[in-house]
Amino acid sequence: MTDILSSALVIMTPLLFAAAGGLFTELSGRLNIALEGQLLTGAFFAILAAHHTGSLAAGVAAAILAATAMSALVAFAGLKLRSNIFIVGLAANLLAGGLTVVLSQHFFGTRGVVVLRNLGSLPTLTLPVIGGFLLLARFFPVIPFTFTCCGFCCLSRGW
Repeated sequence: MTDILSSALVIMTPLLFAAAGGLFTELSGRLNIALEGQLLTGAFFAILAAHHTGSLAAGVAAAILAATAMSALVAFAGLKLRSNIFIVGLAANLLAGGLTVVLSQHFFGTRGVVVLRNLGSLPTLTLPVIGGFLLLARFFPVIPFTFTCCGFCCLSRGW
């Protein structure tokens, strides 16, 4: 049972980042409908960079750059061009969905799942403070990104 919950915690990390992004844009007084498109764009370019370089760090950097580029595109259309933010967000989500399928077919020869062999996994972080609590210790070690995202969500409570 705890293995399932531990795996769920690791698997939900990307959704935590999208939720944290939505939380921070809401706290700033804006609305971001394009979170799914930004997440999908970042995920695809992470896989593409990791495949071509063999480095997970390059994949993470590519994900950050691609999601930032998509965010800049959405911000330009919504703020500078004064377009309806719902339409811009929907367009960004549709663009990301279509673009990843086309690029996946081009680079990997598949429109679905991309399997990368001989690529390691992200490092884990062991927290000795909770090592004494057996139930909590089963959820950790976690990927540092999960821990960082949980920290960001906790920090936002102070805003």
